[in-house]
Amino acid sequence: MNNLLQRLLSQKYLTIFIAMFISTHAYAGCDSGEGVCKVITDQEEIMVSCQVKVCASANDYMIKWHLADGTQIVEQAGSDDVMTVTINGEIGGGFESNSDEWSCNSLPGVRDLYCMKQPSF
Repeated sequence: MNNLLQRLLSQKYLTIFIAMFISTHAYAGCDSGEGVCKVITDQEEIMVSCQVKVCASANDYMIKWHLADGTQIVEQAGSDDVMTVTINGEIGGGFESNSDEWSCNSLPGVRDLYCMKQPSF
């Protein structure tokens, strides 16, 4: 009986430990919806529809944009306050815009800007 109790307790603590480890790397919640995006090139500024998904936890967040033209932009920041931006899997960079409601990103050496209206879920 004592051996069985020890096995059950050790399995319980192992399960709790695994759950705690996984939960620190998981997002606490996500939301998604329709967004407004624009692509700015040398010749024009095009408004496109886009899907946006926002996930966040106490330590980090991720915003994923899927533009109607197939472009995918991912903004992520962790507990170290370092933000990374990828555009179609390539490392990009963010730019300040003149408006609080738009954020823009681009790839190094590419003149096109991808701007997204900040989601308000």
